[in-house]
Order: sequence, then C-alpha cells, then structure tokens
Amino acid sequence: MVHIWQPVLLLLLGLIATLSTVRSTEHVDIFEQFENENATIQEGKNVTEEADPDDEVQTQQPTSCVEDVLPSDPVVMNEKLEKELEPPAAGSAELQKPPNLPEMFTKLSSGFLSPNIFRIGENVKKLLIGIREKVQSYGRSAVAKFEQLRHQAVQRVKQKMDEVNAKVRERFENEFVEYRDVCLPDENSCMKLLQARIGQYEEELRQNMEQCNDRFAEELAKQRQSVDEAQRMMDGPFRKIDNCLDRDAGLGRSFLTCVGSAMGNLAKGVTAAQERLTQQMRKVSGQLTERVDKYDQCVVKRRRLLEQSERQLSESAKGCLKKQQTQPEDFF
Repeated sequence: MVHIWQPVLLLLLGLIATLSTVRSTEHVDIFEQFENENATIQEGKNVTEEADPDDEVQTQQPTSCVEDVLPSDPVVMNEKLEKELEPPAAGSAELQKPPNLPEMFTKLSSGFLSPNIFRIGENVKKLLIGIREKVQSYGRSAVAKFEQLRHQAVQRVKQKMDEVNAKVRERFENEFVEYRDVCLPDENSCMKLLQARIGQYEEELRQNMEQCNDRFAEELAKQRQSVDEAQRMMDGPFRKIDNCLDRDAGLGRSFLTCVGSAMGNLAKGVTAAQERLTQQMRKVSGQLTERVDKYDQCVVKRRRLLEQSERQLSESAKGCLKKQQTQPEDFF
C-alpha cells in the first residue's frame, strides 16, 4: 500500500518545489522593459545633445559692407528751415491791387454833405468801415503772397540740399564701385579706416552746409520781422477811428465831430502805411530770389572746400582695400 502512494508523494513534492521556484522569481513586464530601453536610448541622446556648449559656440564678429558704409544722405535741414517747409495757410495766390485811397477818402468827405444828420452818420460810418476792410484785405493778400513766395524759396533750398546728397552719394559709389560688394569685419583695419574717414567727411560736410542754412534762415527771419512791422502799421491809423465809432454809437454829432477832426491824419496815415507795405512786399519778394541764389553760391563754395578731403578719403581707403586683397593676413 505504501509502495502505491510513494510515486504520488514524490510527484506532489516535485510540483511544490516547482511552484516555490516560480514564486521566488521576479515578475518582468515586457512592455515596461521596452519603455526602459527607450528611456535609456533617449537619455543617451540627451547626454549627446547636452555636450559642453563651450566646445561648439563660434563667435562671429560684426561685419559691414563697403556699400553700406558710404555716405547716403549726410546733409539735413536744420529745425529753423524745417518749419518753413510747412505749406502756408490756404488762400488766394493772386495779389490784390492796392485800394484807390484818394477816391475812397473823397467819397468819405462827400458823406458829410447830407442834410439828415443821422443819414450823415450812417453814410460816414459805412464808408469808414469799407475803407478799413479794403485796406486790411489788401494787407492780408500781400502777406499771403509773400508767404507763398517764401515757401517756394525754402523748397528750392531743400531741393538744393537733396542735389548735394545725390552728388555726394553718386561720387563715392563711383569711386568704390569695384569694392561695393566687399564685406569685412568691423575690426578689420581697412573697414575701421573707411568708417572713420567717412564719418569725418560727413561731419565736415554737415558743418559747412549748416553755415549756409543758418545764414539763409537768418535772412528769412529778418524779412518776416520787417513784414510783420509793416502789417502792424496798417492798423495804426484806424485806432483813432475806433475811438470815434464808440461815440454816439457811431451815428451822432459827437461821432461826426471826431471823424471830421481825424480825417486829415487818417488819410495821410492810411496812405503812408499802405505804400510802406507795398514797397516792403516788393523788396522782400525780390530778396527771396537773391537769397536763394546766394545760398546756391554758398553751397558750391563749401563743396569746393571739401574736394581735397574727398580725394584723400578715396585714395587712402581704396589703397587699403587693394592691399587687403593681396595681403589679407596683415589686416586682422
């Protein structure tokens, strides 16, 4: 009987031993294994990518090209002339004819002959206001014409400055045409020489042109002052009439007495003021053309003073660039 169960017992003992071995073995997830392998590979990549940055950084020096260093628009208008470039207020471009003052004052004198005193006051007041409006309208017309001519003169000056910039730009572009595409580090000795000489030349050109601009701006300021003074004189003779108009509401006997006593001085004053304004407008209008011509002469003279600087700049910079092409190692 024992012999019969002995094989069975041995079989059971073998199964128990096998199960114990399986339980003691660590469980491994196949997907987790793949993830761990990927993580290991990725980590290896990161280590490769995070190599020492000092080993890979390459310092690039600032570079400039000859074409970009050459003068472009070195001359600019100063603030005084910039303001003068603004278009004048819109108005009639035609200059009105001066009012016929003798005729107007003759009509004013005849206004005192009406038999109705209130009609006299009304007529005289109307004629006075008419004289004043026509004289002041002429004054505004003359000043508007002056402002228009003044604006045109400043535009001519701006055009001259643009021409100077264009000529300077064209001159240096032609001088350095064979080197226009050459680009060098800013620390290169030839580039440093070119930049320094160009900067020095531009500053000299600006200073010389500024003298022409300042002189022209001063002349414009004097002209405006003389025109303003002439315009103020146009209002002077009418101040006495303003006092007369305040009497009797500009209609009664007191008003007429005041106007009658002021009539002679009024006619003289208005006539003198109008003639002065007319003469002043003719004078300053003629001066504008003269001033622009003088400005042109000033610019030509100042440019000639810089011709030697232009030649020296071109010769020294081009000589350096030419040598740079044959001995590049000597220029860094």
